[in-house]
Amino acid sequence: MMSLDDIFHEIGGLNRFQLLIILCVYGLKIPSAWSMIQITFAGLVPPFLCNPNTNLSVETSSSNESFNSLSNMMKKKPNLNVCSLNGTSCQDFTFLGDVRTIISEWNLVCDMKWTKATITTIQMAGVLLGAMLAGQFGDYFGRKKTTYSFFLAHLLFNCVTYFSPNWQIFGALRFCIGATIGANLVMTVPYCSEYLPLRWRTLIPIIPMWPIGTAIFAGVAFLLPNWRYLHLANAALSAPFLLGYFCVPESVRWLATKGRMSEAFSVIEKIAALNRKPVPAYTMDVIEAVAAAEEKSRKAGHKYNYLDLFRGKTMVITTLVLGLHWIVLSLVFYGLSFGASSFTGNVYLNIFIIGIIDIPGNITVIYWSNRFGRKKSTIGFLLIGSLASFGCLATIFAAEEVNKGSILRGLSLAAKLGIAGSWVSVQTWVGELYPTVTRSLAYGFVNTASRVGGMLAPFAINLDDWIVFSFSLMGCISLVTGLLLTLIPETLNQTLRDSANTADASMQARPNVVINQIFTFSNKVPLDNGHSQKSAANECPQDSSKLYFNQNNNLDLKDNNSGDYSDIKQKFSNTGL
Repeated sequence: MMSLDDIFHEIGGLNRFQLLIILCVYGLKIPSAWSMIQITFAGLVPPFLCNPNTNLSVETSSSNESFNSLSNMMKKKPNLNVCSLNGTSCQDFTFLGDVRTIISEWNLVCDMKWTKATITTIQMAGVLLGAMLAGQFGDYFGRKKTTYSFFLAHLLFNCVTYFSPNWQIFGALRFCIGATIGANLVMTVPYCSEYLPLRWRTLIPIIPMWPIGTAIFAGVAFLLPNWRYLHLANAALSAPFLLGYFCVPESVRWLATKGRMSEAFSVIEKIAALNRKPVPAYTMDVIEAVAAAEEKSRKAGHKYNYLDLFRGKTMVITTLVLGLHWIVLSLVFYGLSFGASSFTGNVYLNIFIIGIIDIPGNITVIYWSNRFGRKKSTIGFLLIGSLASFGCLATIFAAEEVNKGSILRGLSLAAKLGIAGSWVSVQTWVGELYPTVTRSLAYGFVNTASRVGGMLAPFAINLDDWIVFSFSLMGCISLVTGLLLTLIPETLNQTLRDSANTADASMQARPNVVINQIFTFSNKVPLDNGHSQKSAANECPQDSSKLYFNQNNNLDLKDNNSGDYSDIKQKFSNTGL
């Protein structure tokens, strides 16, 4: 049975149009990655000196020398990053260096230290909300409008954040920016994947747009170490990507499931023209079949929502395990990313490295995923992250102090590489486990789950104060999740499903194809009686005609009202169709 995957294969596969939509849509992850990781710099704590209350005369333990300012004491012995001096709590602080963060601007240290983790959690709560909204909006309003509406909001909120007067307003705006990031993460993968045939479907998640965005941020932050200016720079980077709205069409699959068949056909014509390929003759038949299947569901009164991800035992297990997996991925991924400032060495270099370390994992995913399947690839990379986390634990207790910092940084990067590889691999897997009508909902659900992990990350993964607990937690939850993923079915070499009517069958072996459907959709099986394929298929049930293979391995349509279809079923099975 021909499908939309076959159409996209015949009109170019990976060609000019596909490269265009990858650049315009998946490229939105570059400024989104910048926005996400920016909190790492904004929350950086520069070295600071304690300014005691100038109204008090404080005596040192060695002399009766009084001071009303910081300078005289600092000439003797600077005390960096202390919250009290000789029994007197600090009323103000002097931050050293040229770096300007929200910490130095609003004195968010000592008794205000909790605000850093809180603002990060607020941002991730926004990401969670955006993921929930985008999944529903993407299936209701369409992929294109949802994607670019949220991205426009992303640009505007970055501009407004520049004017934040205090950390409370900053936190509220970071929540809004987080919501736009969450929506972007939900929409970009399915939007692009729905335009790619089976062979190239694993390509989208491995393109290192996120690492590129992180690396660009690290370089700009080094040249422009001011949190306000970095928000304006992000808005400037985002602006050109909005032009993509005028270049890319709505998803053909979404249009077909909404019954907008002429629009879907028109989009395919434009894609074929851009790729310089002919439109397959069976294109409209496939679009009509997808629309008909969806219309049948709508007439039954079914409207899709997140509950559809939990219909049937297999779907319940699949959705719950995937949700847990994405929580773990986000918890470890962002715990290590936000903890980049805790590693030894230059903070900008650490942010750069922890971003680009994802690229080797991303590149190898396409081979492992296609060679061994989505399941083994996803679990394998996750176990790499688990083993590296346990390696960090061993280093803490066994390594020499002089080498401990470098070894921990190396193993932490290996853990993040494994987690990133698992995350890239599972994105393709998720898209293949759910049909078009609930695919955005599925991405919305797992991205929502991952934001729960992101919200917990600033508190659960603390590489400054709870390093043993942090690496123990990362290692254990990664291992347990890897074992649970074995319960989910493999989807390698399966076509994308469009209707929820085939959802249950997708979790099992591929079902037998009805002969009528083969004749309706296939132009590769010639008929000897001169009938068109579509008319022949429509006549078969009416006159109880039987189908036989002739000596040329073609199909003959012969009028014969006797007998059953057992022999033709056997002959069909022998052909591999």
